[in-house]
Amino acid sequence: AGYTTRLDAERSDFDSDVSSLLTDEVKEMRGVHEVERGAEVLQLAGLLHRPIDLKQPVESLLAIAHSASSRSYIQKLGLSNRPYAVIAPGAAAIRRMWPASSFSQAFRRELIPRGWLPVIVGGPEIADAAKVIRNSVGGEVLDLTGKTDFEQLVAVCAGAQCFLGNDSGTSHVAGACGVPTILVTAFAHRSLASHHASPKRSHPVGPSVTVLQPEHQMLPCTTECLADHVHCI
Repeated sequence: AGYTTRLDAERSDFDSDVSSLLTDEVKEMRGVHEVERGAEVLQLAGLLHRPIDLKQPVESLLAIAHSASSRSYIQKLGLSNRPYAVIAPGAAAIRRMWPASSFSQAFRRELIPRGWLPVIVGGPEIADAAKVIRNSVGGEVLDLTGKTDFEQLVAVCAGAQCFLGNDSGTSHVAGACGVPTILVTAFAHRSLASHHASPKRSHPVGPSVTVLQPEHQMLPCTTECLADHVHCI
């Protein structure tokens, strides 16, 4: 599988051009999730014998979450018997990053009244956003930005009561662990479901995933948000 600018001009960085291994041009994605498309290929090759259920947690991540080292890490953090919610304010592109002040407001209104400890995760590059959230939320906040490896991130996400994050890899981890996951995306509800940025094609898998998105893109954006700053969200 590959991309070519003849079919998707906006993804020139993924251009595979012409290869003897690419046999057919798929011109309309119809909003099919990428995991389902990959599963179809594996089924055609005889390597998978039944369709993938997007509503099921991913067993490999659950194995990590339930490992002895993960349990020990959660205990070390003091989270073993304490309800908490995870916030992940980072994303690969700035336009995908819901403002830190909005995360804070959502936490104050919906999560803190439930008695859940705020836990912030992400890389060191979101330190400023984490600071805004800590200062705005007030009270106790566990800030793990820049302090977790992948196994520890899985452990923290898997034990949460709820996860709130942007369109990022961390949201996919949380959803796949079976945690109630809320993903905020800049891709509008009324934009094409077949577009490569559509959450219909790339939302996290898992039993309890909710996608929050604007109804329309904000001008001058049309098919997706292409701003170099926070714009459509």
